[in-house]
Amino acid sequence: MSRTLKDLMDESFARHAGRTAVRVLKGQGSELSYQPVSYAELHAQRDCLAAGLAGMGLQKGQRLGLLTEGGLESVLVFLAADLLGLCAVPLCDKLAPELLIHTIHHSGIALLFTDARGEEVMGRIGSFIRSPLRRVCVEGEEWEGL
Repeated sequence: MSRTLKDLMDESFARHAGRTAVRVLKGQGSELSYQPVSYAELHAQRDCLAAGLAGMGLQKGQRLGLLTEGGLESVLVFLAADLLGLCAVPLCDKLAPELLIHTIHHSGIALLFTDARGEEVMGRIGSFIRSPLRRVCVEGEEWEGL
């Protein structure tokens, strides 16, 4: 029997709950440091985000776009998407605007996660997106509410 990413992550969450899963760069300027995130914390955050996404009405097979510079939030979106049977679609802000618009149109994204840089890009191309696109900025209150 083949094991899924969810199976592997759940096993890691159970076996290594107190160990560091990832390190997240925090702070500004000379005060930058890597903060550990344990498997237990990652598990709780993944499940919380997955519940929030399910509460938004997202269903298996739908796509989530990621227009961020990475970080823990992107990891959580990928893990929560996998848990719910959603598909995470990474987008690159360095693409030419017409290619990014094309990718958004043809990927069928139901919800787009952005950060400050992604919001800046969407500010430039948003008027060219054919249908309204639900967005959540990972640096904003709506992210905290998920």
